[in-house]
Amino acid sequence: MKAEERARDLLARYPGPVPVDVEGILEAEGLELVEWTIQASEEMFLWPYVAVRPGLSQARRRWSIAHALAPHLMHRGNPLLLRRMDGVMWSRQEVQAEQFAAWLLMPEYEVSRLLSLDLWILADHFDVPPECVSLRFPR
Repeated sequence: MKAEERARDLLARYPGPVPVDVEGILEAEGLELVEWTIQASEEMFLWPYVAVRPGLSQARRRWSIAHALAPHLMHRGNPLLLRRMDGVMWSRQEVQAEQFAAWLLMPEYEVSRLLSLDLWILADHFDVPPECVSLRFPR
């Protein structure tokens, strides 16, 4: 199943307003969020934990949590995944996790009415980092 389909399924199970309550979804999925200083990463998934680096902006924290949910839903045989801060890790699973986070935090039901808005307004509306908006709104 594609990243977009997984995100749609998750949003159907946990409906709600935008910005999406990604921490609530994490808890509902039986995972625990912890803050942990990870040297080369913003987040890490090690079932049943999602660890995020302390001090991230709210938007970056939300993105990292959504990104870490992807291995839980899509890559069950790979329980330890790190997301490097320098953006060098671009495996297929990494690309899927980026797509999943984009579709989860910027849901289809909200996207269609906002296509003409500026990138910064979209980032603020969805509470995601501005650089992540282009994953969902290619210009």
